[in-house]
Amino acid sequence: MSAGSNKISALILDMDGVIVDTEPIHVDSFRVFLKKRAIVAPEDFLLGLIGHSVEENVKEIRRTYFSGQYSDMGNDVREREDIYLDLLKASAIKPQPGLEKLVKYCLKAGIKLALASSSIREQISVILDKLHVQSGNTLNYHAVFSEIVSGEDVIRKKPAPDIYTLALSKMGVKHSQGLAVEDSPAGIQAAQAAGLKCIAIRTDYVAAERLAIADNIINTLDEVPEILQNYNMLNIGA
Repeated sequence: MSAGSNKISALILDMDGVIVDTEPIHVDSFRVFLKKRAIVAPEDFLLGLIGHSVEENVKEIRRTYFSGQYSDMGNDVREREDIYLDLLKASAIKPQPGLEKLVKYCLKAGIKLALASSSIREQISVILDKLHVQSGNTLNYHAVFSEIVSGEDVIRKKPAPDIYTLALSKMGVKHSQGLAVEDSPAGIQAAQAAGLKCIAIRTDYVAAERLAIADNIINTLDEVPEILQNYNMLNIGA
């Protein structure tokens, strides 16, 4: 194997919970969705929806609250997406601590950045626009990511590896040269199933022990550059 052939040359980031803290907005959107049906769900049920695709969450809601009742799955998903988008547009989105530092490090080090999110493209676009404004218009996040893969680009969502497999293919990077950052067990499983090493970031919404399957666990994105450096030092001359 040639020297450095397995050095990390691409970093693939999840969006919700990793570059922005939108999980409370997701939870609120399901709260509104259920309230329109005269249902007040317990908080632990709502928090349990975090880290799964909207489709999976709607299925869980139907199993829990509407078992045996008919409703159009596609209509339910679209309704929830519309609720979330309205809440998202009205929210003040801020980058997670360390995001700008990490982006600037990767740009300087020549490490490609990609975004791999189960969200739909319109939601991703709204968030990236808001991050651009938050940076004082100095970081165009649409341009920062060499590839953006959304839930609309694949049939199977996380924990299936499809989103990450597609991101690697579009970037022209081998899985051994990529590293992912996730905040949920489903996301970690997706990245690892695609052959990637995965860093898990701790949040207030997922119990720490559920992240133990990750290759590394961090508190903030500030820690990622050092992990990248350590991986690449280990691979020098490999």
